Amino acid sequence: MVIASSMGQASTTAEQIDSQVYIEKSDVFMNKMGLQAGDYQNVPCMFPQYNVNINPDKVEGFRNELRKLVIDKLPVEFRETDNGFFSIDFGQKNCSDAMAEFAGKPVAFKELGIHNLIIEDKADSTAYHIPEGTCLVYDSTRDANTNAIEKISSTALVPNILKNFGIEIPAYMNYVPMQGLSA
Repeated sequence: MVIASSMGQASTTAEQIDSQVYIEKSDVFMNKMGLQAGDYQNVPCMFPQYNVNINPDKVEGFRNELRKLVIDKLPVEFRETDNGFFSIDFGQKNCSDAMAEFAGKPVAFKELGIHNLIIEDKADSTAYHIPEGTCLVYDSTRDANTNAIEKISSTALVPNILKNFGIEIPAYMNYVPMQGLSA
């Protein structure tokens, strides 16, 4: 038996919010960060986060430009992986005005392609998604005391399940055979 989730959810303390910052025009934002169309690809994400893949020759410049961005007196936080993937944390709450700081100078949100969205119901997010998911495997033929627990990427699970049932694996999925995942 296999039970899996693609992401986890952590609890949060809700608070009233009036507004939240997000990317409204990614092309304007990316241009301000020194990139042109073709230098990057937007990647799906959940509001208000912004995910993007940067061409390898542009990564260092993009990283340096991001470090110059300050919203509501705090640097914009981001995470980066080795392959040019950036996950940028927008969602700054209750900003008093529509101004940021870039390279030490004030700049209007509009010039950055970002927007301070008014939250009509004044409700905060109800939970935080976290990248770690869960995969539980029960195999009655294995001795739980002698098998080491192995960490695997949740993205490796679906292609293995598809292969197990003879279903074609889409080209965008990276199939890596997993030991012990067969019918």
